[in-house]
Amino acid sequence: MSAIILGKKVRNEIRKQGRSITWVSEQMGLSPSSLSQRISGNPEFRYSELEKLTIILGLGENYNWFE
Repeated sequence: MSAIILGKKVRNEIRKQGRSITWVSEQMGLSPSSLSQRISGNPEFRYSELEKLTIILGLGENYNWFE
């Protein structure tokens, strides 16, 4: 899966839950601009960041960002 497609999936999940980039970035310990850059694919998300997102968004431990 490309970084851009993954970023779109992350953005869609954040919107679906009614969350903001600012709120999610604060929960992750990132600046809003850093999270926006990762969503845009540059730099790509680290696996550990995707794990944090899964927890923050309450997606369950078996959620797979790459499906």
